[in-house]
Amino acid sequence: MNSADIHERSFAALREDNLRDFLATLGVLVWAESLFPECAPQLAWNADSGCPSLITNSRIPENWMTQIEETLQNWRQGEVQPFKLGKIEGIAPAKFRHLLEATADETMMNQFLVSLSSQLEKENVGRRSELIVESGQKCVLRGIEDLLANEREPIDLVGDLDGQSSLREVSNTSRWHPAEYQPAAYAAADPKENKFRDRVSLNILALFGLRFFPPIDTQKGRRTPGLRRVKGGKEFSWPIWTTPLNADEIQSLVLHPACHEQVPPKASLTAMGLRQVWRSTRFTRDQNDYFSTAKPAW
Repeated sequence: MNSADIHERSFAALREDNLRDFLATLGVLVWAESLFPECAPQLAWNADSGCPSLITNSRIPENWMTQIEETLQNWRQGEVQPFKLGKIEGIAPAKFRHLLEATADETMMNQFLVSLSSQLEKENVGRRSELIVESGQKCVLRGIEDLLANEREPIDLVGDLDGQSSLREVSNTSRWHPAEYQPAAYAAADPKENKFRDRVSLNILALFGLRFFPPIDTQKGRRTPGLRRVKGGKEFSWPIWTTPLNADEIQSLVLHPACHEQVPPKASLTAMGLRQVWRSTRFTRDQNDYFSTAKPAW
C-alpha cells in the first residue's frame, strides 16, 4: 500500500493475550473482507498497546458496524435463522450440508455455517468440538439469539470494540474469555450467583474467527490446528504480528507448525515477523470446560 492511501482503525478493547479477543479480531477481518474487498483489509497488532488495527487502502464507511448488526438481525428473523439451530454439537452433518447448499449465494451466512460445521467431528463418531465449548444445557447459539433479541440493550459493536460500552451480563458463551472461570476460593460470593460481565458482541465476532482453524484429518482422528495435548488439557496457541497481513497470509501464519511446537523456535518466528506466540489451555473444573489465562511462549 502507498502510505498516503493507508487508513487504520484500532480496537482498544481487544487484547492480544486473550483467546476470545484474538478470534474476535479475526472475525472483524472476515467481515471487512466480505463487505469491502476493494479496500484490501489487513490486520496488525500494535507492539505498545497490544491491541489490533484494521488497515485498508481506502476508507471504510463509518456505519459499517451498523451494517454487520443489521445483517445479524436479519439472519435472526430470516428463513434459515442460524441462531435457532440449537446446540452446535447436536447439529447433524446432513443438516449443515443442506444449510450450506441453501446459503451458497449468501457469502457471510455460508462462512458462518462453515466455521461452525468445520469444528465438529464426523457423524456418529463423537462430535464434540475441540474449540467450541458446549455442555449440559449450555448452547452458544442460544446465547447469541438472546443477545440479538434484547431490544432494551441492543448490541453495540462499535462500543464493544472501542471499549466504550458498558459491561453486560452474558451466558451461553464458548468460554474463550479466561475471566469466565471464577473459582470459589477466590470469589467474594458463590460463582454460581455471579453472572459473567463482558462486551457481549465480541463473542459473536469470535465465532467468525473460527474460519481460520479448519480441522484436519490425522492418523489419530480429526484435530483442530493450533491445539496440542498437554498435561491437564489441550493447549491452543496463536501468533501475534506487527506487519499488516491479509487473510490469506494470516491463514498460513496461524497454521504454521513452528507456532505450535512445545518449544517454539523464537529466532525463526521473529524472522517471520512474529512478536509473540500466546498459549491458553482448555481445562475442566466442576464438569465444565474453560480456557485459561494465556501465557507467552517466550
